[in-house]
Amino acid sequence: MRDYPSLQGDFFVYSDIFSEGRPAYWSGYFTTRPYWKVLDRQLEASLRSAEILYTWAYAWAVQEGQARVVQLLEKDYEKLVRARRNLALFQHHDAITGTSKAYVMHDYAIKLHEGLHDTLALAGEAAEALLLTRAAMAALDHRAAPLHHLHPDFERSTYERLPRKLPLAIPRDQPRLIVMFNSLGQRRYEVVKVLVSSLDIRVTEEHGHEVPIQINPVWNDTGNGMAILSSQFELLFVADLPALSVITYSIHHTSRSTTDLRASVYSNNYAPAPDQNYSPPFETRDVLPGDIQLESDHLKLLFDGTTGMLRSITDKVTGRVTQTAVRYAAYPSAQFKSGAYLFKPDPNSREPEEDVLAGAKPRLFIHSGPVASELSVMFGSVLMHTTRILHVVHQPLASAIYMENVFNLGARYNSTETPGFPPHFRETEMFMRIMTDIDNGAEPTLYTDQSGLNMQKRVRVQRIGIQGNYFPITSAAMIEDNGPGRRLTLLTDHAAGAAAWQQGWLEVMVERRTFYDDARGMGEGVTDQKRTVGRYWLLVEDTQGPEPVARLSLAAHHLANDLNYPTTQLINEGLDADQLNSAAHLITRPLPCTLHLMTLRTLPEPQYPSLLPSRTTLMIIQNQSPSCTASASVSTCNGLGDSPFPGTELTLQ
Repeated sequence: MRDYPSLQGDFFVYSDIFSEGRPAYWSGYFTTRPYWKVLDRQLEASLRSAEILYTWAYAWAVQEGQARVVQLLEKDYEKLVRARRNLALFQHHDAITGTSKAYVMHDYAIKLHEGLHDTLALAGEAAEALLLTRAAMAALDHRAAPLHHLHPDFERSTYERLPRKLPLAIPRDQPRLIVMFNSLGQRRYEVVKVLVSSLDIRVTEEHGHEVPIQINPVWNDTGNGMAILSSQFELLFVADLPALSVITYSIHHTSRSTTDLRASVYSNNYAPAPDQNYSPPFETRDVLPGDIQLESDHLKLLFDGTTGMLRSITDKVTGRVTQTAVRYAAYPSAQFKSGAYLFKPDPNSREPEEDVLAGAKPRLFIHSGPVASELSVMFGSVLMHTTRILHVVHQPLASAIYMENVFNLGARYNSTETPGFPPHFRETEMFMRIMTDIDNGAEPTLYTDQSGLNMQKRVRVQRIGIQGNYFPITSAAMIEDNGPGRRLTLLTDHAAGAAAWQQGWLEVMVERRTFYDDARGMGEGVTDQKRTVGRYWLLVEDTQGPEPVARLSLAAHHLANDLNYPTTQLINEGLDADQLNSAAHLITRPLPCTLHLMTLRTLPEPQYPSLLPSRTTLMIIQNQSPSCTASASVSTCNGLGDSPFPGTELTLQ
């Protein structure tokens, strides 16, 4: 049987010969309408957190005889059911793919936004029930009051607007509480961002110990350069969150100087001071000519001083330098042959790739402080690309590079045209490419994930073009040296298409704008682009060589979980600090490092499945089997040989 001919794989990329008698590759829908793909993933994460918090709070309330909490949670169970259905509806093969007409996609997005609103509200109610002190709980029963004091720290009035952080006023007499829920089964370190209205602040964790913080400026476009706001600031700190826990951090007003906690700021596009007597909250320095360097204890990053794009990564522990030149460009679409479903570059274009960022001067902004160092570069309103490293000792955060894209191919934002750009991009398929010196073969090999469960090997077939060599990724793609050497892993927060067209290259499609239908059933082009945020982790690891079965490293698994299941962050409105306990823990010890809690869901009452919860819970755990050849570590894990974990230890505190 070993010698019997066999065929293996998942048969991507699908193609048909419907129109021309030659293959047309269905690789466009992997990326089409990324705004909706991000919205889908946000609801998935929010629903999962709400499910776990609801199950925990409901079980605790029943066990403790808290009739008022049980009543409130049972009343809101239908919100969970509605969010589940809205998310499930969007998994339709013409929804998550972005291949429905614009008005249908609009209706899908309204349902996703409704689910987000409901699950965030329910998460706040459940977290409040778990944190209320006995005295506050007794008062809740006495007043028959609702649980409505914990809210998200952002607002989002419609699905078409990105979330907008709400600035917190910090009173002098009592602290403001930030409540965070870690939905993962392992301890995590999370970089927390809060918008505050004062520079005179300090932060304490649940035991009252002060934590390191960093204060960054908030920028505003004046039309004559970017100006730093004097009334809003960005607070950064690293939260230490135990497994499956609700933890409170406190922001206090302080009378001592915080000058040393403010980030050093550099820019090539900042507005002059309004008058000589004005004292800005941050001193802004000019970006000096030449390459730019960001450095931490573990990493040294080199950037092109003109474009602000990453050029190389140096591991300071091993001294290894990896060339990682980041570039943005676009394939010009073939009219009527590239659309919502299909992807095909225009073979008649003068240039195979367009420089979509050539129309605007790069505006650079550098923030460097005790928690993080980052470089952001803006190209009009089309793209803002941010690269960040953290000044922490915890792995894998210390060795990973965070990247963020804010993009808008509609070329309009707040009703203003972007100078130097056409009013509307036409037939543009923009990608982010990372060009490395990794030797992944003469016929380059790429590994992509399959629904986040396992990795699939892809080998370039040059004769079918780039359109036949784009593959779907749900959360991860990687390339590695053929022998012992390095592995580069890119983790993403939303589904997209990825390719390795040349040796050492890894590219991911960012956005697609096509004016013409591709004759596969939708009947229109894709022109409803919105301002979208894409988030990534970039990880360079030592590896002993390719494995028979490719797998992500343990570090990559944990970073992917951090990206896909972010901490639920809530602010307290209306409760005194002494009315909430500082922490609540679901389990007495973390799950082993390779186990991922996929869901902990309260099942419905069979007779009233849309209205009432039952006393039955569904728990699903996934074993995220890691690579045995990659070297990156996780600080909160002792290794793969974790001690046995009897299921009986999953007990309520």
